Amino acid sequence: MNDVPRVHRRGSVPVGLLGMIVLVATIELGFMRGNLDFMDNVAVSWKYTGKIVKRKAKGNAILCFGDSMLKFGLLPRVLTEGTGQKAYGLAVLSGSAPSSYFLLRRALETGARPTAVIVDFARGILGDGPASETRPYPWVELLKPREAAELCWTAKDPNLVASLGLRSVLHSVRQRHEIRAHVLAKLRGKPTDQRDVSPALWRNWNTNDGGQANPKVEPFADVVIPENHPIKPGTWRCDPVNEIYVHRFIELAQSHGIKVYWMLTPVTPGTFSSWVHSGDEQLFINYVRAQQARFSNLVVLDARDSGYERSVFVDGVHLDRDGASALSVGVAEALSRSTTELESERTQWVKIPAFDDRTPRVAIEDVTESRLALKAVWEQRKRR
Repeated sequence: MNDVPRVHRRGSVPVGLLGMIVLVATIELGFMRGNLDFMDNVAVSWKYTGKIVKRKAKGNAILCFGDSMLKFGLLPRVLTEGTGQKAYGLAVLSGSAPSSYFLLRRALETGARPTAVIVDFARGILGDGPASETRPYPWVELLKPREAAELCWTAKDPNLVASLGLRSVLHSVRQRHEIRAHVLAKLRGKPTDQRDVSPALWRNWNTNDGGQANPKVEPFADVVIPENHPIKPGTWRCDPVNEIYVHRFIELAQSHGIKVYWMLTPVTPGTFSSWVHSGDEQLFINYVRAQQARFSNLVVLDARDSGYERSVFVDGVHLDRDGASALSVGVAEALSRSTTELESERTQWVKIPAFDDRTPRVAIEDVTESRLALKAVWEQRKRR
């Protein structure tokens, strides 16, 4: 037998494994990182707002925080027109109490000195913790390492730590649904819409000073539950981590002499009736009143039942451009009242005026108009 003995090198790294690691790293850091094709609208809004807060927050007397109900519902340019004080929107889609807190703190750290902040802590989102599986928050797109570590320390949730760690390294994990949709579209020979949608949203937020103006939509069903229908006991409670950040947000504003306006945005009559009959809405209002009793700088702006019909909504909870314009005018009127009046106990809970279809003087561009404007620019460039 002339067999040649094989020499085994201990500790050597297989070339194939090394090549695979290099390939994965190249794809993750080069192809997927920052690729708009692989980011949904929520992630895009968190990434955008995290980038612009340093440049846009300074010089504004009014800053807006919260989630999509406020981002779609309040148009900062209309607030500026109505109050005579410059306003800017820093709300994000699916915004939570921690995201609002970190954005406010970052704004203050960069030199912003607002006299008032408007924030929306929506009931549904307050009930979901930062590690929610039903409402996956794109923390990696917004938080800096220091902020992420702080959130994990506060939550003391190993699942959140593991999720943030994995998603910060592997873009394919946090964007797996978008990647799947992109691949399927490519296999079918059809382009994805996200490449067009994301720049249009970006333009719309820039044009509307951080707000988003939604276009008109076709009428949709809105079933109102009869008043004599029994009201359920309700099971809602605020997530403990979210409650910590609600307190931190208000305390941070208070430490800088900033008035906090908790915005209860309008919803369709059918949505409001379903909320009331679920029993959860009253539990939520009790919670809001408890926070108001705790913090002297907190004023509630209540527009939940201000006569906004479904014709000015794009769905049960999100306003279109007409509804947002009307709400912004009403909020501007409330903010324009004297400080003395708002500090009286009678007006700590301010009812926003009933819907009034008034057209603001400032130009408002909705998302459809933003898409058409970008399309015209791209076509003009092609002809050159």
